[in-house]
Amino acid sequence: CQVWMCTALAGKDSWFLPFNCGVNGGAGNPVIEGDTMTSYLWKDVLTKPTLSNIIENFAQVIKKEDPKTHKVKEMVIWPRYHQLDAVRTLLNVTKMSPIGRRFLIQHSAGSGKSNSITWLAYQLVTLLQQNQEPFFDSIIVVTDRVNLDKQIRDNINAFQRLSNLVGWADKSGTLRELLTGGKKIIISTIFKFSFILDEIGSSLKDKRFAIIIDEAHSSQNGSLSANLATGISGNATPIIPLHSEETSIGMVAEEPAQYGEPEDIEDKIHRIIKGRKMAKNANYYAFTATPKNKTLEMFGDKVERINEKPLYIPFHEYTMKQAIEEGFILDVLKNYTPYSSYYRVLKAVEDDPEYDKKKALGKIRAYVERQPETIEKKAEIIVEHFLKKVYMKIGGKARAMVITSSIERAIEFYKVITKMLEERNSPYKAIVAFTDKVINGKVVTEAELNGFPSAEIEQRVEQEPYRFLIVADKFQTGYDQPLLHTMYVDKQISDLKAVQTLSRLNRCHPKKQDTFVLDFANDPEMIREAFQRYYKTTILEGESNVNKLNDLTETIEAFNFYTQDDASQVA
Repeated sequence: CQVWMCTALAGKDSWFLPFNCGVNGGAGNPVIEGDTMTSYLWKDVLTKPTLSNIIENFAQVIKKEDPKTHKVKEMVIWPRYHQLDAVRTLLNVTKMSPIGRRFLIQHSAGSGKSNSITWLAYQLVTLLQQNQEPFFDSIIVVTDRVNLDKQIRDNINAFQRLSNLVGWADKSGTLRELLTGGKKIIISTIFKFSFILDEIGSSLKDKRFAIIIDEAHSSQNGSLSANLATGISGNATPIIPLHSEETSIGMVAEEPAQYGEPEDIEDKIHRIIKGRKMAKNANYYAFTATPKNKTLEMFGDKVERINEKPLYIPFHEYTMKQAIEEGFILDVLKNYTPYSSYYRVLKAVEDDPEYDKKKALGKIRAYVERQPETIEKKAEIIVEHFLKKVYMKIGGKARAMVITSSIERAIEFYKVITKMLEERNSPYKAIVAFTDKVINGKVVTEAELNGFPSAEIEQRVEQEPYRFLIVADKFQTGYDQPLLHTMYVDKQISDLKAVQTLSRLNRCHPKKQDTFVLDFANDPEMIREAFQRYYKTTILEGESNVNKLNDLTETIEAFNFYTQDDASQVA
């Protein structure tokens, strides 16, 4: 009792997409007492109002040019059920609610998020109030990475009907020009957007905005949401942030803190949004696959419970479980292998009573980790495994990623793996990715080591002879490469970072049947627990306790790792 949609019949090349409601956080449809499980199809989707809405506002035939072959290919874009349901529900609740609502949309990787954002932005433009005036003056779409910004821009460009409505805030001052010039949809990255917040100032506090944040866990973690909130509300003073992931000018509201201790950036964001400054003239629509507790508390729906702590839940969801079961992403934990399992002890405990297998594995692991040739040993395992088990995957196009714990370690791995490939006369090469750093008094750059500009890394990974991508805190989030098959992890990762890192492998490819992870550094049970939290709906029970951060600060400061002079110098 499932529904599959095909937008164009073409014999064996026909591609059928699942069009199901989902049940218990997974694929399929729920049982309906006294009715069939697929009755929603003819009772709703195929009715005149819904079908005409889909054809008018969702379905598109778009043309895309292959950057390599320059061949133009036509594609039919049709919403999947969760996309249709999310956009329609968001529009209905927006129309019935006063300005100031915040929505958290937890949609997994593989959900078609760029299309969902495109459809939502366009239809928010056409949303009218009861007096037939536009509900919003402008829709601002904020992305957290340049490649996602390009993806969404290309996506919206493909919808030709939007061409006169859309503008990109690519430099300071552009936002004001776009607003006064009648552009209804404005797109910007965090880095660009942060610099132009002072341009909108207090003069826009009487306008109404819809702010769509892509990947809320990144966008709101740092100065962006604080900047966004105070800039649009018109109650802001520019400052240089003491700590922020973005190299941008920050803004904080001029009002006292709620807490007795100094605020960190997340506290500022929380206070500003809860302070109702945004409630007067803006709605938030935050999309993320992996919401943090703070994100749930900021954007999620609060559910009060009698004599119990409140719950914070997403407004709409499309789970990792459903995406895996419907075949849009792969299960990266299916072939997850810790190093202790990979390194088999030949003698079993029952064959040798003096050989305790558990202790032996621990001793072998400890021995390998403390040896000076650790990187050489691990690199040898990586190269041998790839050349014997991986390179022929995905139709002979499989790539591997090596996750390292530091820039220095990434460079060492790159040099050793490159040397080993050359010694084996292998046709394959490695690429290293890291932020330029001064090492031993000299600036070391990835471009210098790779022999080509940093901007070409993503493109080169897809080309021969490059098969290894060795990274230090780069490409671990937001990087989607279907040819990535195997990951070698030599860095401790946990919680959200573990999910984001390993999920680089989950993108599907017509010839990609599985994935593989070889982990040198982490406890598999902790990795499993990290994924379990985001496998279905993410729910926060109770509100965040700011004192946990204060307690942790006191514990750290007791060890005298740094002085006040150190902190002042950094600031």
